Amino acid sequence: MADIRRLPVPVTDIWNWQMRAACRNLDSAVFFHPEKERGPTRVRRERLAKQVCAGCPVREQCREHALAVREPYGVWGGLSETERTAIHRSSIRSVDGPGDEIPAGPGDEIPDEPAGAVAAVRGPLVR
Repeated sequence: MADIRRLPVPVTDIWNWQMRAACRNLDSAVFFHPEKERGPTRVRRERLAKQVCAGCPVREQCREHALAVREPYGVWGGLSETERTAIHRSSIRSVDGPGDEIPAGPGDEIPDEPAGAVAAVRGPLVR
């Protein structure tokens, strides 16, 4: 008889939290930058994405996922690409020994109220 304990779990067991995400039916362009986006434009887009994340019921699961699989792009669980990279570097330093703190960058704060953020980004899905 086959040992089914070694079979992969159904994908829905891993991704089910996404069904309850605040970003589920929003335009993905809010969370993932277009090619060559820089400066104030990027800061504004990330701030808007983080406002959506601030009111999301699955923000922690999303953040844990992004950190665990090292999502390379986008805002996940209220963290930008740069912030996730800093967290990974910081965890490597803590394993290796004491090191300098990574300074906070602009837009690191996650606002408490997502007022109007969801309405501002409603639009067609980008796939």
